[in-house]
Parts: sequence; C-alpha cells; structure tokens
Amino acid sequence: MLISAISKRYSEALFMLASEKDSLTEFKNYLILLENLLTQSKIFKNFLLSPISKTIKKEIIKKIFPEFPLFLHNFIYLIIDKRRENYLENIILEFKKLTESKKGIISPEVYLPFSPQDELLNKIKETLEKIYHKTIQINLRIDPDLIGGIKIKIQDKLIDGSFKYHLNFLKEKMTH
Repeated sequence: MLISAISKRYSEALFMLASEKDSLTEFKNYLILLENLLTQSKIFKNFLLSPISKTIKKEIIKKIFPEFPLFLHNFIYLIIDKRRENYLENIILEFKKLTESKKGIISPEVYLPFSPQDELLNKIKETLEKIYHKTIQINLRIDPDLIGGIKIKIQDKLIDGSFKYHLNFLKEKMTH
C-alpha cells in the first residue's frame, strides 16, 4: 500500500477523533510538537524507527509528552503497535491538511526557479483563491532545476507549467 494511502487513513481517523472531541486546534498543536521533535532530533527519530520493544517506546513517549491527552497517547501507541512509526511525519502532514481544509485553507507547494517578488506571489495566491474558493497559504519552494516556469502541488493535483514539461510535451508530439 502506498505511504500516502496509509498516512491518509490514519490521519483521517485521528481527524475524526479530534473532531468528535472538538479539539482540532489542540490536537494540531500537540502534533506540531511531535513533528518538531521528529524533524529536529535525529536521536528521537532513530529511536522511534528502531526495533526497540513497543513497551519501551510507549513508556518513553509518555515521559517525553506527558501533556498529551490520553486519546492522543493511545493513537501514537496504536501506530507503534502496528509498526507504522515511519509514517508518523506523513500522518501529521495529512492531519494538518485536513484541519486547514476544514477551516477553508489550502496550502499548495509552489515551485519556482527563483525567489519571486511579493507581487508575483500575490497574483498566484489570488488566482488559486478564485479557482478553489478557499483561502490560500503558499508554501514556496525554490527549485533551480526548473530553469523557468512554475509547478504547483495543490491537494492531489500537480499543475506543471515548467519549461521542462512543455519541452518534453513538444518532443513527444514531434516524435509521434
């Protein structure tokens, strides 16, 4: 099964649980703490991904995050029991997308070959807001390999307006 499918399934379950408890923002904040530790501490990440016993992992999680609500601890324990720790970062990412979507916010990844002026970013944002009828928060990624053009990952779509894509498209048309 694809990583994204597994991550989506777990994040949707967590989202439903948080919604039932009316604690979406609280859950998101706790998950951001966990995400920060995962991304900033190789020691913690290696520990979580190691073949250490599940019981020890759970005890350490409980000690590191004593402020987490019981149901969030139980969710993390389920991930440990199912040996899905390597999906945790993606689960958190998917959960954040779900909470933003519920608030009417979409956070597309916009790839450009250079650092753009604010005017260009505002035009991209306004255009996407008109298309999707939601608030857009752009995650800018500078990709010098693009040479020119733009790529946008939004929800489950990739809008590829890069020169490379168009050149490859022309090449295929000319060879067929």
